[in-house]
Amino acid sequence: MNDVEAKAALLQRVKILNIAHPRYREIWDELDSLRPEQGTDRDMITPRHLFIYGESGVGKSTLLRKYVKAKENIGYVDVDEEGTQYDIRPVVYTDLPEPFTKYEFYHQIVKALGAPQPGGSKIGDVKQQALKLIEQQRVEMVILDEMDYILTSRSVKQIEAMEAIKSLTNLGNISVVCAGTPAAKQLTEINFQYYSRFPAIPLPRFHDCDGGFCALLEHIEEHLGLPVTLGLGDRELHYPQLLHKMSQGVLRPLVQVLQRAFTIMLKKYDLDDLANHELFVDVLLSARKYVLGEDEDKFLELLNRSENYESK
Repeated sequence: MNDVEAKAALLQRVKILNIAHPRYREIWDELDSLRPEQGTDRDMITPRHLFIYGESGVGKSTLLRKYVKAKENIGYVDVDEEGTQYDIRPVVYTDLPEPFTKYEFYHQIVKALGAPQPGGSKIGDVKQQALKLIEQQRVEMVILDEMDYILTSRSVKQIEAMEAIKSLTNLGNISVVCAGTPAAKQLTEINFQYYSRFPAIPLPRFHDCDGGFCALLEHIEEHLGLPVTLGLGDRELHYPQLLHKMSQGVLRPLVQVLQRAFTIMLKKYDLDDLANHELFVDVLLSARKYVLGEDEDKFLELLNRSENYESK
């Protein structure tokens, strides 16, 4: 493989940069635990639920979308005795509608299940269609992302929205996994019923530039398969300290800065130049400006404001 081909291959790996760390694995395993064992009579079990929360950019949506697309969770086509084909979808992912209404809530689920939704239907009709599809497609888990949209709804009270979700869990006999920011966690605290039904588990950012953050950077470098050793996780090279200061341990800006920096390096310099520490640091600083803007204090202020919701 010549340098042009090697650069193109590396650039492709950069674009699909994969992030994984122990906290991801822990939540992934917990999602698995919500699913009924194969052959279990679902009428004999009580589904469990989760509420995953964390600051914007920590990877909640990325994790949940990957879970849905995992090989063991991908659906298949089944044919009944009359020859009718059904798409079997054990795990379904959808964003909540914005603005949140109960009609659009059920509509989103119907859409996620791949069914057309005729206009002019009443809320009850769309709800029944959603429940029928859940039964036909043998849905075990529905993942509801962007729970914050309930907080900003002007037409539906928060308790009404949570009652709609609770009704879905009861009538559909399925597990529901909700995801939102620390502000949305307050939905689980409206009353004891929601608090006990939807236990809230955090997906935090890396608050400190510790061994876990360094291990994450080492994983990223391993995933990229660089032709030279960069040492992203090496404290002595100060990459971890610099990258943590830039991203504050939030995955989205971390990934975007690295993607932008590697793209610049691969388009402007030779592969061997990746090992040039001073050059790569300069490129990282340049990438940060275009990804996060120049106001570092504002980034930190807004991040802290988001975190403070959890401590209220």
